[in-house]
Amino acid sequence: MNPDETERVRGLLSVVVPAYEEQENISSTLGGLRSGLEEGFPSRPIELIVVDDGSQDETVRCAREGGADDVISLGRNRGKGAAVRTGMLSAKGSVVLYTDADMPYPPEVMVDLVQRVDAGAAAVIGVRRKNTASLKRRLGSRLINVLAGFIVLGRRHPDTQCGLKVFEGGTAKAVFGRCRVDRFGFDAEVLLLLDRLGASVVEVPVDVLPPLRESKVRVFQDGLRMLRDLLSTRRRARRGEYDSPVVAAAGGSD
Repeated sequence: MNPDETERVRGLLSVVVPAYEEQENISSTLGGLRSGLEEGFPSRPIELIVVDDGSQDETVRCAREGGADDVISLGRNRGKGAAVRTGMLSAKGSVVLYTDADMPYPPEVMVDLVQRVDAGAAAVIGVRRKNTASLKRRLGSRLINVLAGFIVLGRRHPDTQCGLKVFEGGTAKAVFGRCRVDRFGFDAEVLLLLDRLGASVVEVPVDVLPPLRESKVRVFQDGLRMLRDLLSTRRRARRGEYDSPVVAAAGGSD
């Protein structure tokens, strides 16, 4: 790697967008991310990575045509955790974030969180100021927060499931190289690993835009899966399985 490339990577901001059946939104999301982040960081290179989680529609094509720097296809539906993990381990930036494909978080919010990592935080975790999801989803999210705190984290966390988290590049590799959970329970696993690594974490209230469509999360079915993931995470932690990165980190399973 030449000195110019080293400097580019050192200042690079990588944005990972997990996507499943997002052909209607992904192009506009990528455009909004690119323009908003370039406005916030005029001289900073931006890397947009879309990880397609086995979509059957035109998400991959729309992402490529919409300006993604890299599009990774998992080939089959494995879950948001697997998609995020794959993208985070593929990212080249010195700062790496992940966000949702329907862009519920304004780019100016991301700029603020990135600046906090630039200032020295190992990770900055979004906490939704106002959850605009349906009542059923909000109640489900609160229940997961309580369960995650009780089963995994040993403390109450205000918002484990917020889909906006920002990491210093080395911290991202250390955390996601140890992650195993493929589906929605991965967020609690990420928070547990940050604690175990002794990373400096800042929690920041973030604004949320109204959803563009109804969420694909099935509260009852996915809630049971999350409970299983939380129990598996606690079991792995007690066995010391998170002490070292897994060999096939980008392709782990639960």
